[in-house]
Amino acid sequence: MGRCRVCRAETAQNYTPESGWYSASCTECGTYKIDKQVMKMLEKGKVLNAPMMQKWIGREHNLDSNPFPAITLHTAVWAS
Repeated sequence: MGRCRVCRAETAQNYTPESGWYSASCTECGTYKIDKQVMKMLEKGKVLNAPMMQKWIGREHNLDSNPFPAITLHTAVWAS
């Protein structure tokens, strides 16, 4: 268990350094994964905009039944 990278709730998570992907199954956000470039930015103190990312994750689940939508530099929405 650890903290969700989107909403900071306790969540089941997995980070695979070899692949560079972090994946989570959060009760608040749903399931998603984050690429290593976004992970590096989070480790440096950047914060994702939780409400916007939760909406995006939900929309991705509904649009293409993707069980793990990928948060990348192109899809990440950062908090101000």
